[in-house]
Amino acid sequence: MRVAALYDVHGNLPALEAVLADPRFAAADVVVSGGDLCAGPMPVEVLRLMQEHDALFVRGNADRDLKGWPAGCLTEEELELLRGWRPSVDLDVEGLGRVLFCHGTPRALLGPGCQLVNTEYDVDAAVAAIRATGHPETDDIVETLLTPHGAAEANEVFEARREAASGAS
Repeated sequence: MRVAALYDVHGNLPALEAVLADPRFAAADVVVSGGDLCAGPMPVEVLRLMQEHDALFVRGNADRDLKGWPAGCLTEEELELLRGWRPSVDLDVEGLGRVLFCHGTPRALLGPGCQLVNTEYDVDAAVAAIRATGHPETDDIVETLLTPHGAAEANEVFEARREAASGAS
């Protein structure tokens, strides 16, 4: 079995469409949505598209308690669906054995034959589509798309958020 594990879509429909059109995706037998699917500018569209692909859904931190503009786009039934996603999915993957899919990605733990891949897509078209949504954080989203963080910088941001959250508890 080949698995396409798609993580942190964050409501970016153009990026998701590019991944789904990638020939590597067509070779997948199973699709896992690894969390944080709807927290962004096109929550309804990305949810429906992943449902059309019969994805197995893992609940991410943003899915547990989606707030603000994205939550307002979804129906109460759709919000309950997100909250009800499992914290993990485990599958038997040929050549790897039993694999646990959860939200978060410690690198290089899956073994031989596993690849982390990027899919190129039209970022300018995505920026235009995101601007058209009316999402209140459009400028921040667009800035992230046009000047993405490197892995080290992203880790610093998320560690600072984690520390702030644990200090607030």
